[in-house]
Amino acid sequence: MGVNLFDIAIWWLVLEIIGFLALPVSFYLCRNLKDHGYSVSKPFGLLLTTYFSWIISYFTGYSYFSVLFSLVLTGIFSLLIYFIYMKKRHISVDKKYIFKFEILFLIAFIIFAIIRAYSPEIYWTGGEKFMDMTYINSMLRTTEFPPLDPWMSGTVTYYYYFGYLIVANLINISGVFPSIAFNLATASFFALSFATAFGIGFNLTEKIKYGIITAFFVTIAGNLVGFFQLMDILIKENYNGILSFSYWTSSRVIPDTINEFPFFSFLQGDVHAHMISISFQLLVIVLLLNIVRSSDLELTSILIVGLAIGFLYPLNTWDYPVYLVLGFITVTTMILSNNPEIKNNVIKPIISIASMAAASYLLYLPYHLSYKIDRSVLLVTSGRSSLIFYIAIFGFFLFMIYTFIFENIGNNTGNHTINNNINDNTNNRKSK
Repeated sequence: MGVNLFDIAIWWLVLEIIGFLALPVSFYLCRNLKDHGYSVSKPFGLLLTTYFSWIISYFTGYSYFSVLFSLVLTGIFSLLIYFIYMKKRHISVDKKYIFKFEILFLIAFIIFAIIRAYSPEIYWTGGEKFMDMTYINSMLRTTEFPPLDPWMSGTVTYYYYFGYLIVANLINISGVFPSIAFNLATASFFALSFATAFGIGFNLTEKIKYGIITAFFVTIAGNLVGFFQLMDILIKENYNGILSFSYWTSSRVIPDTINEFPFFSFLQGDVHAHMISISFQLLVIVLLLNIVRSSDLELTSILIVGLAIGFLYPLNTWDYPVYLVLGFITVTTMILSNNPEIKNNVIKPIISIASMAAASYLLYLPYHLSYKIDRSVLLVTSGRSSLIFYIAIFGFFLFMIYTFIFENIGNNTGNHTINNNINDNTNNRKSK
């Protein structure tokens, strides 16, 4: 169940093709950003192919051909965008940026492919690999949605299964064995998350180095527990203890709870919903950043954001309300901005918020109608965590945040920067 170079090359090539097919759509949707959405073309392409293959299955059934047809639809959609929008406008993305971006993506992918190659076992102890592999195999064997429940014959899966559908689609396209694809999926989702986080940092600052720093803090940096473990080993001069360093401890900081962070999830290697969803959460943030940088609330952008936010519900349900609220806040920010085009038309923002919420639900209506929950879910547990545990998890990030706040308190530097970016983008579009 290891990984060989040919499988790595084929899997990487499939990701590149999917990203290329979605490139015109990304350019159109993120035209207010410095990289025009190049950094999110791969996750957005995966979103489109997954969504199309799922919708098509309700008419033709799910199969290898429905997955290929979803690729064709994505390509047709991109061609329409190209001839309608891009051909009339000159959109230039720095070739050096594209080269550096692709190198970063490839390095991140190769590194985690090597890590998984050294620990490729799919086992049931210490994680959820066995369960994840079971759902992937179930997805590969299903012919309709919702897929059959692999645990109880004759029943369907009442579980957010889109993450496994993404992996199943990649397996169908690439032809890689599922047991090998399992580990390549982990490598690809790490690389996608790293690259998309890089895109966020770059589009905020237009600096490559800040893109890399952003990617590091999002996908690699964790809580302080690992640092405390390392300091304890060094202080006690127990250098042999480094070889038995326990990464598991940093995910169980608060007693009787699970406190995973992105790098732990990638290192653990469970192809689980919360890990798969990271790159698609970052995709939503990029799409919202594009709205912040725009001078008007365009219905097309709002509906696509609704599609991306709604995608999180069948992917990892717990993320959906968080990013729906974030979408509302973003649109509200546009209302409160010093933008006369929006301020003079209050009805439009209200329609935008309603359209975003409606799209996020209605575009996935078949999933919602087929989903059944037999028991209530407690979203907030009773009791409180101790301050020391809270600091151990969020201390470093809180330090960075409050350092930034206190350095900028008393001035409006941040607001001026945002307003200048909005005005610059407005002037650029008018000049075109």
